[in-house]
Amino acid sequence: MKKPVIIENKNFELVSYSSSFADFDQTQQKTILSKKCPIFIIERLKKEGIVQRLDHHPDPIRIQHIEEIGFQKRVVIAVRHLGHTMGFIWVQESEQTLDKKELGLLGGITPHLGKLIYDQLTKINAKEGQKEELLWQLLNHEYGSESQFRMMLLWQSCKSLIVFL
Repeated sequence: MKKPVIIENKNFELVSYSSSFADFDQTQQKTILSKKCPIFIIERLKKEGIVQRLDHHPDPIRIQHIEEIGFQKRVVIAVRHLGHTMGFIWVQESEQTLDKKELGLLGGITPHLGKLIYDQLTKINAKEGQKEELLWQLLNHEYGSESQFRMMLLWQSCKSLIVFL
């Protein structure tokens, strides 16, 4: 597409961005640097009804320039998996708009990207659950000794490494 692209999860946290283009607008720059879309921008998008439209609209939505927040013209599409919004793809259109073929490509990749974000979220939640379980076991003295506890921590680390590979 040769345009700046940002992929965010459903909480507007940065998942990925295209780094080969230097013409990111102020909004995209802030998102990349903070790894999350700034709150005032999310609030503005909610006020404009864009966030609500994304929840109910399966096709790409073209958003016009919003000068006061440094938001260039762009296309956004919700990324879904199993009927749930998992995130968003934002493509800046500052100079040339996306054509029908590019919009079709964008719509075609969203199911795959939705599955990837879902899988990533599932892994994060599983890891958090393991941490909570270890803490619960530690608080309830379910380990006979410190060495048993250290072995369990080592085992959890190895399992995480195996999943990562």
